[in-house]
Amino acid sequence: MRIIIDNQDYKLFEFDSESELKNQGDVLILPLDIESPRKFYKIEIGNTVLGFLNGGHGIKPQVKRISNVLYSVSTDMDIFLVNIELEDIINKRLESIIYEVYPYSEVIIIICELDIYCVNYQELSIQWHIPIDDIITDYRINGDNIYVMTDVTEYSIDLVTGNLGLC
Repeated sequence: MRIIIDNQDYKLFEFDSESELKNQGDVLILPLDIESPRKFYKIEIGNTVLGFLNGGHGIKPQVKRISNVLYSVSTDMDIFLVNIELEDIINKRLESIIYEVYPYSEVIIIICELDIYCVNYQELSIQWHIPIDDIITDYRINGDNIYVMTDVTEYSIDLVTGNLGLC
């Protein structure tokens, strides 16, 4: 077991095997339907302890604090909302690998390998979804816009409406 992140909001541990993760005691393992897990993580948020199976795509699980009791956790193509007060977890599987989650106003913006999502964090309902024709290589957020770069072109997306434009 290796500690990867230890900050005031959460702790992230990495394990060498699924059995080592399962031997951690009372840990809820998510997601249950991953075909061939290659990386194994445990996240502690307050008293909430979760285990995550990961496909080993090079992106570690990411935790973002939304409020005092609500956190988002992303791994592979799955986004989880964890309410540590209610001990409640909501999950949604997206269509491509999640690069990063960005809390924005009353929603979260999810930047994926081939998509950008705007999701209501109360129930993980999709407000808008923009599929990108090529792999996203970079992005930047400036005010109410996200600028998405691929090897072919650059797009501008209005974070409020989801309107897509070319730069």
